[in-house]
Amino acid sequence: ARQGWLAEVQEQLNQPDLEVAETLEISLPYQGRVCLSPEPVDALVGVWVKPDGTLGSDPVLLKSTGYSLLNQGATDTIAAIEFPEGEAPTAYNFNVKVDYADESCLKREQILQQSEGN
Repeated sequence: ARQGWLAEVQEQLNQPDLEVAETLEISLPYQGRVCLSPEPVDALVGVWVKPDGTLGSDPVLLKSTGYSLLNQGATDTIAAIEFPEGEAPTAYNFNVKVDYADESCLKREQILQQSEGN
């Protein structure tokens, strides 16, 4: 998906030698109270940035966390980043690590027990 996206951006910009920054890593906290099953996985998001540091397009989800809400959080987080100015357009890839702790959420069985107790 990453190579396909890069090729698409290069074609769109007519820049076969588009600069590609080193893959960056960011953390995305999971703030839900309910445990997720299966656990979310790391996402991959791509974005290209104009020389003035502004986004050339919306961030593109290249690999899903497995959950649309977390995917949206990943792309929103990257869209809010202030990028440096450069000589030419630059493509960025972000490995988005979901900060998910199975110990701090409520499992489905716990929720069902609580609702039966009421």
